[in-house]
Amino acid sequence: MSSTSVDTTIAALQELRTNPPKDTKDRLRLYNEIRRTLPAVESESNFVQRLMYGTNPMVLAGIAIDLKIFHILHADPRRSFTTAELAELTGAELGLLARVLRGLAAYDILNETDVDSYQASYSSQFLTNPGIEAGIRCHHHVQENFRLVIPDFLRKTNYKNPLDHDNTVWQEATGQTIWEWFAHNPEDELNFGKFMGVQRLGQRNWWDVLPVERIFSDAGSHDVAFVDIGGSRGHQTIGLKKAFPELPGQMIVQDLESLLTREPSLLAQLPESMPADERAVLEQIRFQPHDFFTEQPVKNAKVYYLRNILHDHADERCETILKRTHDAMGDGGVLMIDELVLPNKGATWQSIQMDITMMLLSSIERTRRDWESLLDRSGFVIEQIWTLDEETCYSVMLCRKK
Repeated sequence: MSSTSVDTTIAALQELRTNPPKDTKDRLRLYNEIRRTLPAVESESNFVQRLMYGTNPMVLAGIAIDLKIFHILHADPRRSFTTAELAELTGAELGLLARVLRGLAAYDILNETDVDSYQASYSSQFLTNPGIEAGIRCHHHVQENFRLVIPDFLRKTNYKNPLDHDNTVWQEATGQTIWEWFAHNPEDELNFGKFMGVQRLGQRNWWDVLPVERIFSDAGSHDVAFVDIGGSRGHQTIGLKKAFPELPGQMIVQDLESLLTREPSLLAQLPESMPADERAVLEQIRFQPHDFFTEQPVKNAKVYYLRNILHDHADERCETILKRTHDAMGDGGVLMIDELVLPNKGATWQSIQMDITMMLLSSIERTRRDWESLLDRSGFVIEQIWTLDEETCYSVMLCRKK
């Protein structure tokens, strides 16, 4: 490549920085091409350092979150703040803050406008979201510490695929299950819960993608229209009912009695200003204690829905959950599975991040081939798959009994 061509390419990239495309698909195409180009121009030293010090941006972001730096900057996003001003506003020592801000600018999280002067960036706005803040804290305090145990754990097990529910990386690192550990670390559990609430931030809701009215067209002939198995506080069921208040039939959210007792449903937090007719529709949703490893008490429902449940478990335990659902399902019923579906070839790095995270718990994200095999053994066939997000591979599978 000639020097002239390099100069032309750099000019095009600089223009792209100041004027990125508005279309989401175009942005994704550009992002992926730029990311794939990086290894071609990256030196050996830069490649190795990127691997070895890859968590540094998260460390710096965590410090800045604790100091409320992003909130301070975004209160006046066009203004440049000096290091001294930010030290006074945060109470951090000037010398330390200089190092943190310098690092955030080096990783393009903040804009460096002059010597010892910094400004909010496009990216830093995302770090003012309470759910994202909680996610950074959770990953910093919890997952990254334990993720580093994976290589030693696999060496001890002679490199067996970690799918033993009673022998996990997490237990190796802490001596406890994840839920036992959270019970002793309530702040981390709170951060984890907040992050789960925004984990799919920016992604489409399944009811905006799937042909909901067609799927539920004969729901009136079923005893129950929708069963949200392991549905926690009811986020998905409430979202569906808000989007389609006229859908006929009862809607039920199921989860463990201990969780339903400990955490009030979202119905308890409806705003007082909500119109009475809207409130009445949502208050028709029923919450029911249920352990999905036991017999499904709701028979002949139109839709049984599982979201982010099966990736927590190895195949044998998943087969138990699925067969309980299969046995309860009548003619015309369907199973909806809302999970990652990795392509058989060409998985995205975002989906692989999730799979490595699940390794901590001897769990797994599955490819399409994995899902087809698991569901076939459990008495189901996949009728159709809708991809909700191409980067993370979050998808919804509509399944029927074989």
